[in-house]
Amino acid sequence: MILALDKKREVWRKNSKTYRDNHPDRIVESRKLYHKKHPEAASVTSKLWRERYPSKAKERSDRFNKKVQLSPEMGMFYSAKRRAKAKGLPFSIEVSDIVIPDFCPAVGIPIYKQGKHTTSNSPSLDRITPALGYVKGNIVVVSYMANTMKSNATLEQMEMLVGFYRNLIEQKEEIY
Repeated sequence: MILALDKKREVWRKNSKTYRDNHPDRIVESRKLYHKKHPEAASVTSKLWRERYPSKAKERSDRFNKKVQLSPEMGMFYSAKRRAKAKGLPFSIEVSDIVIPDFCPAVGIPIYKQGKHTTSNSPSLDRITPALGYVKGNIVVVSYMANTMKSNATLEQMEMLVGFYRNLIEQKEEIY
């Protein structure tokens, strides 16, 4: 009886491996669907896998980080995707939708990436209308400086801020 069970398990493992080897795209789709339907269970399963296979997990993480370092657009894409998921925002952009200009279209300073550190000149993905999420036509790459100045302010609030500082500077100039 035990031998028969062992034989069945062996056949099942062999057939399973053959199927996985012949249909990797179906396996990926199946896992994505499972993660979508069962996010809590998938999270626990992923955590257990990382604990069980730390060297494989590190290797996978290093491969991903290398891709992101080679392409700032790729890094911005995955960061935006993570933020959209966390905030429950729509996300339908592709890496090709992210174009980093040489100069910030909002404030005119040069845009460049300096290693891992974020500076005023770092590229930053801005949602033109934050509530619409990361969808085509609603994103623009600006400098980190411009994006932090905008933050969650509306156009009217930014105009009020500009007006306030204009008046303040004019008053100061009248004094001197």
